[in-house]
Amino acid sequence: MGSPGVGKSALLVLFCCFLSQMHNFDIFLARHVICGAGTSPDVVLCFRGPVVTGYPKIPRGLLPYIEFNLSESCMNTQRYLVVGDGYHQNSFITDGLNIFQSSDLLSTSGQYRLSSQDNRSLVLMSAWTRYDLGALYPTLPIDIFEAQYAYSGGNARDFCRQLSDLYERRMTTLQRLTPATMETLLGRYDDARCQGMDTLTSLYVKDATDRSMYTRPSMWKAIVDSKFALTELVTKADLQVYVNALHLAENSMRGGTLHGIAFGAMLHKLAWLKQLELRGGGLVVSVADECQVMGHWASYGECIEFLKTNTRTHMYWYPAYATFPPILDSILIVDGVVYYLKTAVAETHALDWDQLCEIHETVISNATNNYRFVYGVVTPVGMSCQIAPRGTPTTGVDMWEAWAGTSGRVQRELRSLRCLHLVG
Repeated sequence: MGSPGVGKSALLVLFCCFLSQMHNFDIFLARHVICGAGTSPDVVLCFRGPVVTGYPKIPRGLLPYIEFNLSESCMNTQRYLVVGDGYHQNSFITDGLNIFQSSDLLSTSGQYRLSSQDNRSLVLMSAWTRYDLGALYPTLPIDIFEAQYAYSGGNARDFCRQLSDLYERRMTTLQRLTPATMETLLGRYDDARCQGMDTLTSLYVKDATDRSMYTRPSMWKAIVDSKFALTELVTKADLQVYVNALHLAENSMRGGTLHGIAFGAMLHKLAWLKQLELRGGGLVVSVADECQVMGHWASYGECIEFLKTNTRTHMYWYPAYATFPPILDSILIVDGVVYYLKTAVAETHALDWDQLCEIHETVISNATNNYRFVYGVVTPVGMSCQIAPRGTPTTGVDMWEAWAGTSGRVQRELRSLRCLHLVG
């Protein structure tokens, strides 16, 4: 089991080759292939020792007959396996697919549910971490890598797509979300209308180093792990979507890329709810009711153009553009101070002053002379971050380190998180 695009099908075929070649199993494997609208022909592979026979473009109604012929010719029924790949569980009652009701192996998504009579075991193939993908593509230029990962999250198949194609796919799925299908963002796929929406979530194990957890569904968590999706959903998704992502990241991937993505997205969500407070050095800065929260600009050029002409006296602005320069995550303007905010979850934070320069000059061109400018590094509560500056410091920008949290009405929903400062 696992979320889409993590390599379940490839692993299943390799496992069947291993069982057939090394342990003398005869195997019937049927794969559901999606290629356009309507029901597509399936692919069948028959494994017998070192020989694999393929049957492409098989009408679904013929699957039981091919499976029956293979099973009848099998010399040892104790070493015969029926394997299915890519079929939805609710389709097993239809003609041609009922052979998978009692199949020996299945490769399927997180939508599969074991019945009380089912004696099969579930094993998770976890989504890919940024470290995993980096090991797979060690020579990919860092800017291209970061752009791909911002959209794909732990979906390795999507990570390998062209960036323009990946963007369109993500946008199309996000636009299909309705109040009825928002449940998929919390890992719930019971409604038939939610089929195909699981591409927005990735299944992770709570502790990747504990082998026992891979067979215990209670230790799995489906989260939205795409930076692009989390940012796009700030105004639509339930707060619990952000709590789930941050809770898994801070406990299983503390200090890692996903931790940083989830922490930054949580700040945007709290700002949108007018519940964000930043505390540091005796100073408390809040996103109050009069503060306008804005995002959703599709390119770096549009972001710069907005900052040049449309800044407000009370504003929290964040770039929905997923590959915006990493020098900042948002800009908060309140009480005559412009805060360039950057979240940091690691012990060291690299501050590239040259990256900040263009953004700062753009904001200055649209700000009154009495504004003060502050670069704020926002960390989880109780954490201190060592700043590693590069380049010439930007004149007139002070430094500030703060913790994120809230004293407002959403504290109860945030109790499971250790990284936020809750007051009250």
